[in-house]
Amino acid sequence: MEHGCEISKSLAWDAREYAISLKRFEAVCNISPTIGKYLTDADVTKWARCQFQGYRYDIRTTNPTESINSALRSPRKYPVIPLLDSIREMLTRWFFERRTRSRKHTKPLTIAIEKKIDRRINKGKTFLGQPVNEHHFLVRGDTIDCLVDLDRRTYSCGKYDLLKIPCRHAIKAGLTVGRAPSSLTDFMYTTSNGRTTYEETINPIGVPEDSWVVSYTVRNASVLAPESRRGAGRRRKRRYETVEDKIRS
Repeated sequence: MEHGCEISKSLAWDAREYAISLKRFEAVCNISPTIGKYLTDADVTKWARCQFQGYRYDIRTTNPTESINSALRSPRKYPVIPLLDSIREMLTRWFFERRTRSRKHTKPLTIAIEKKIDRRINKGKTFLGQPVNEHHFLVRGDTIDCLVDLDRRTYSCGKYDLLKIPCRHAIKAGLTVGRAPSSLTDFMYTTSNGRTTYEETINPIGVPEDSWVVSYTVRNASVLAPESRRGAGRRRKRRYETVEDKIRS
Protein backbone atom coordinates (compact mmCIF):
# COMPACT_ATOMS: atom_id res chain seq x y z
CA MET A 1 0.00 0.00 0.00
CA GLU A 2 2.82 2.34 0.91
CA HIS A 3 4.71 1.56 -2.31
CA GLY A 4 1.55 2.19 -4.34
CA CYS A 5 1.10 5.60 -2.70
CA GLU A 6 4.69 6.48 -3.55
CA ILE A 7 4.19 5.49 -7.21
CA SER A 8 0.99 7.53 -7.43
CA LYS A 9 2.81 10.62 -6.12
CA SER A 10 5.58 10.12 -8.66
CA LEU A 11 3.06 9.74 -11.47
CA ALA A 12 1.24 12.87 -10.30
CA TRP A 13 4.53 14.81 -10.43
CA ASP A 14 5.26 13.51 -13.96
CA ALA A 15 1.74 14.35 -15.11
CA ARG A 16 1.99 17.88 -13.73
CA GLU A 17 5.36 18.46 -15.39
CA TYR A 18 4.07 17.03 -18.65
CA ALA A 19 1.03 19.31 -18.59
CA ILE A 20 3.22 22.38 -18.02
CA SER A 21 5.59 21.36 -20.82
CA LEU A 22 2.70 20.72 -23.21
CA LYS A 23 1.20 24.13 -22.46
CA ARG A 24 4.49 25.90 -23.14
CA PHE A 25 5.03 23.95 -26.35
CA GLU A 26 1.58 24.94 -27.58
CA ALA A 27 2.48 28.58 -26.87
CA VAL A 28 5.63 28.21 -28.99
CA CYS A 29 3.60 26.73 -31.85
CA ASN A 30 1.13 29.60 -31.66
CA ILE A 31 3.92 32.18 -31.81
CA SER A 32 5.77 30.48 -34.68
CA PRO A 33 4.21 27.49 -36.48
CA THR A 34 7.48 27.05 -38.40
CA ILE A 35 9.47 26.53 -35.21
CA GLY A 36 6.75 24.27 -33.87
CA LYS A 37 6.96 22.08 -36.98
CA TYR A 38 10.76 22.00 -36.75
CA LEU A 39 10.63 20.83 -33.12
CA THR A 40 7.95 18.28 -33.94
CA ASP A 41 9.97 16.81 -36.82
CA ALA A 42 13.11 16.69 -34.66
CA ASP A 43 13.62 14.00 -32.06
CA VAL A 44 11.84 15.17 -28.93
CA THR A 45 14.46 13.46 -26.74
CA LYS A 46 17.06 15.92 -28.04
CA TRP A 47 15.34 19.08 -26.82
CA ALA A 48 12.85 18.09 -24.08
CA ARG A 49 14.52 17.17 -20.81
CA CYS A 50 11.42 15.36 -19.55
CA GLN A 51 11.70 12.97 -22.54
CA PHE A 52 15.48 12.47 -22.39
CA GLN A 53 16.39 8.79 -22.10
CA GLY A 54 19.38 9.28 -19.79
CA TYR A 55 20.43 11.72 -17.09
CA ARG A 56 21.26 15.34 -17.94
CA TYR A 57 22.47 16.25 -14.44
CA ASP A 58 20.74 19.62 -14.93
CA ILE A 59 22.94 20.40 -17.95
CA ARG A 60 20.46 21.91 -20.36
CA THR A 61 22.29 24.84 -21.95
CA THR A 62 25.18 25.44 -24.32
CA ASN A 63 27.23 27.18 -21.62
CA PRO A 64 30.36 24.97 -22.06
CA THR A 65 30.46 25.74 -25.77
CA GLU A 66 29.85 29.43 -25.15
CA SER A 67 32.63 29.51 -22.54
CA ILE A 68 35.10 28.02 -25.02
CA ASN A 69 33.92 30.46 -27.67
CA SER A 70 34.47 33.40 -25.31
CA ALA A 71 37.92 32.15 -24.26
CA LEU A 72 38.93 31.96 -27.93
CA ARG A 73 37.73 35.45 -28.80
CA SER A 74 41.20 36.56 -29.92
CA PRO A 75 42.62 33.26 -31.27
CA ARG A 76 39.56 32.86 -33.53
CA LYS A 77 41.18 35.42 -35.83
CA TYR A 78 44.30 33.25 -36.26
CA PRO A 79 44.99 30.86 -39.13
CA VAL A 80 44.04 27.23 -38.52
CA ILE A 81 47.40 25.94 -37.22
CA PRO A 82 48.00 28.78 -34.69
CA LEU A 83 44.34 28.48 -33.66
CA LEU A 84 44.70 24.77 -32.89
CA ASP A 85 47.94 25.39 -31.04
CA SER A 86 46.32 28.08 -28.87
CA ILE A 87 43.45 25.69 -28.08
CA ARG A 88 45.96 23.02 -27.07
CA GLU A 89 47.82 25.47 -24.81
CA MET A 90 44.59 26.61 -23.17
CA LEU A 91 43.34 23.07 -22.50
CA THR A 92 46.75 22.04 -21.16
CA ARG A 93 46.61 24.91 -18.68
CA TRP A 94 43.02 24.17 -17.68
CA PHE A 95 43.68 20.47 -17.11
CA PHE A 96 46.75 21.21 -15.00
CA GLU A 97 44.93 23.76 -12.82
CA ARG A 98 41.92 21.51 -12.24
CA ARG A 99 44.10 18.46 -11.63
CA THR A 100 46.10 20.38 -9.02
CA ARG A 101 42.97 21.75 -7.36
CA SER A 102 41.29 18.33 -7.15
CA ARG A 103 44.36 16.77 -5.55
CA LYS A 104 44.27 19.34 -2.75
CA HIS A 105 40.52 18.89 -2.19
CA THR A 106 39.94 16.34 0.60
CA LYS A 107 36.14 16.30 0.90
CA PRO A 108 34.15 13.49 -0.77
CA LEU A 109 32.25 15.77 -3.16
CA THR A 110 33.53 18.43 -5.53
CA ILE A 111 33.95 22.00 -4.30
CA ALA A 112 30.85 23.35 -6.05
CA ILE A 113 28.61 20.50 -4.83
CA GLU A 114 29.92 20.76 -1.26
CA LYS A 115 28.88 24.43 -1.23
CA LYS A 116 25.45 23.55 -2.61
CA ILE A 117 25.02 20.82 0.02
CA ASP A 118 25.97 23.26 2.81
CA ARG A 119 23.34 25.74 1.63
CA ARG A 120 20.70 23.02 1.63
CA ILE A 121 21.70 21.88 5.11
CA ASN A 122 21.14 25.43 6.39
CA LYS A 123 17.77 25.66 4.66
CA GLY A 124 16.65 22.38 6.22
CA LYS A 125 17.69 23.07 9.81
CA THR A 126 14.13 23.90 10.87
CA PHE A 127 12.59 20.88 9.13
CA LEU A 128 11.23 17.94 11.07
CA GLY A 129 12.02 14.43 9.84
CA GLN A 130 9.42 11.91 10.93
CA PRO A 131 10.57 8.28 10.40
CA VAL A 132 8.05 5.94 8.82
CA ASN A 133 10.48 3.01 8.95
CA GLU A 134 14.26 2.65 8.75
CA HIS A 135 14.34 3.91 5.14
CA HIS A 136 11.26 6.11 4.69
CA PHE A 137 10.78 9.57 6.17
CA LEU A 138 8.16 12.27 6.03
CA VAL A 139 9.89 15.64 6.14
CA ARG A 140 7.75 18.56 7.33
CA GLY A 141 8.44 22.26 7.67
CA ASP A 142 8.78 23.29 4.02
CA THR A 143 6.02 24.69 1.81
CA ILE A 144 5.05 21.09 1.06
CA ASP A 145 5.60 17.84 2.95
CA CYS A 146 8.08 15.53 1.25
CA LEU A 147 8.25 11.74 1.35
CA VAL A 148 11.84 10.47 1.28
CA ASP A 149 13.10 6.98 0.47
CA LEU A 150 16.81 6.93 1.31
CA ASP A 151 17.51 3.49 -0.13
CA ARG A 152 15.87 4.03 -3.52
CA ARG A 153 16.83 7.70 -3.54
CA THR A 154 13.35 8.77 -4.52
CA TYR A 155 12.00 12.03 -3.13
CA SER A 156 8.50 13.26 -3.82
CA CYS A 157 9.71 16.82 -4.50
CA GLY A 158 11.31 15.43 -7.70
CA LYS A 159 14.56 17.45 -7.56
CA TYR A 160 16.85 14.44 -7.25
CA ASP A 161 15.50 13.01 -10.51
CA LEU A 162 16.77 16.11 -12.31
CA LEU A 163 20.04 16.89 -10.53
CA LYS A 164 21.07 13.61 -8.84
CA ILE A 165 21.94 15.74 -5.80
CA PRO A 166 19.93 15.19 -2.58
CA CYS A 167 17.40 17.92 -1.89
CA ARG A 168 17.13 19.60 1.49
CA HIS A 169 14.40 17.14 2.51
CA ALA A 170 16.59 14.12 1.77
CA ILE A 171 19.57 15.71 3.53
CA LYS A 172 17.45 16.29 6.64
CA ALA A 173 16.19 12.70 6.59
CA GLY A 174 19.70 11.34 6.08
CA LEU A 175 21.19 13.39 8.91
CA THR A 176 18.40 12.16 11.18
CA VAL A 177 19.74 8.60 10.90
CA GLY A 178 23.40 9.58 10.58
CA ARG A 179 23.77 9.24 6.81
CA ALA A 180 26.08 11.82 5.25
CA PRO A 181 24.78 13.80 2.26
CA SER A 182 27.68 12.48 0.17
CA SER A 183 26.27 8.95 0.48
CA LEU A 184 23.05 10.17 -1.16
CA THR A 185 24.77 12.00 -4.03
CA ASP A 186 25.43 10.52 -7.45
CA PHE A 187 28.96 9.29 -8.19
CA MET A 188 29.25 11.87 -10.98
CA TYR A 189 29.75 14.62 -8.38
CA THR A 190 32.41 12.88 -6.28
CA THR A 191 35.95 14.21 -5.92
CA SER A 192 37.39 10.89 -7.10
CA ASN A 193 35.41 11.10 -10.32
CA GLY A 194 36.58 14.67 -10.82
CA ARG A 195 40.18 13.58 -10.45
CA THR A 196 39.64 10.86 -13.03
CA THR A 197 38.28 13.45 -15.47
CA TYR A 198 41.51 15.46 -15.44
CA GLU A 199 44.08 12.75 -14.77
CA GLU A 200 45.24 12.65 -18.39
CA THR A 201 47.68 15.26 -19.66
CA ILE A 202 47.53 17.18 -22.92
CA ASN A 203 51.08 17.22 -24.21
CA PRO A 204 52.59 19.55 -26.82
CA ILE A 205 53.71 18.20 -30.16
CA GLY A 206 57.37 17.46 -29.51
CA VAL A 207 58.55 16.14 -32.86
CA PRO A 208 59.38 18.00 -36.09
CA GLU A 209 56.60 18.37 -38.61
CA ASP A 210 58.52 16.17 -41.05
CA SER A 211 58.19 13.27 -38.59
CA TRP A 212 54.42 13.44 -38.23
CA VAL A 213 52.56 10.25 -39.09
CA VAL A 214 49.51 11.25 -41.12
CA SER A 215 47.16 8.61 -42.46
CA TYR A 216 46.46 8.31 -46.17
CA THR A 217 42.80 9.23 -45.67
CA VAL A 218 43.62 12.46 -43.87
CA ARG A 219 46.46 13.40 -46.22
CA ASN A 220 44.26 13.06 -49.31
CA ALA A 221 41.06 14.47 -47.86
CA SER A 222 39.58 17.40 -49.75
CA VAL A 223 38.35 20.01 -47.27
CA LEU A 224 36.21 22.71 -48.85
CA ALA A 225 34.95 25.94 -47.36
CA PRO A 226 31.32 25.87 -46.15
CA GLU A 227 28.71 27.15 -48.57
CA SER A 228 27.59 30.23 -46.71
CA ARG A 229 27.47 33.96 -47.19
CA ARG A 230 28.69 36.38 -44.60
CA GLY A 231 26.01 38.82 -43.51
CA ALA A 232 26.38 42.55 -43.80
CA GLY A 233 27.85 44.54 -40.94
CA ARG A 234 30.40 43.77 -38.27
CA ARG A 235 30.39 40.23 -36.94
CA ARG A 236 29.43 39.71 -33.32
CA LYS A 237 32.25 38.57 -31.03
CA ARG A 238 30.07 37.83 -28.03
CA ARG A 239 27.02 35.64 -27.79
CA TYR A 240 23.50 36.94 -27.30
CA GLU A 241 22.43 37.13 -23.67
CA THR A 242 19.72 34.73 -22.61
CA VAL A 243 16.88 35.53 -20.23
CA GLU A 244 18.77 33.72 -17.44
CA ASP A 245 21.84 35.89 -18.03
CA LYS A 246 19.79 39.07 -17.82
CA ILE A 247 18.09 37.94 -14.62
CA ARG A 248 21.44 36.97 -13.08
CA SER A 249 23.03 40.31 -13.97
